[in-house]
Amino acid sequence: MMQILSSELRRAEQKITHLAQKPVRERLAETLLTLKETYGLEEDEETINVMLSREEIANLVGTATESAIRLLSEFKKRK
Repeated sequence: MMQILSSELRRAEQKITHLAQKPVRERLAETLLTLKETYGLEEDEETINVMLSREEIANLVGTATESAIRLLSEFKKRK
């Protein structure tokens, strides 16, 4: 039980550190990669197999919804 709690605490601490130090673009990219690894891709091999609103994605990243939308559009343009 102590090992599990220690592991969870370590992950939470890393997430807080990343939120404080990394640029929004990098945090969003990492979040998208984590979602891809966790939920996989749909049959088209391009869409992450999870349904999240833009607001939910912004909350995961720790940014304003408008910033998340702008960066998602930019990522889409760059493929």
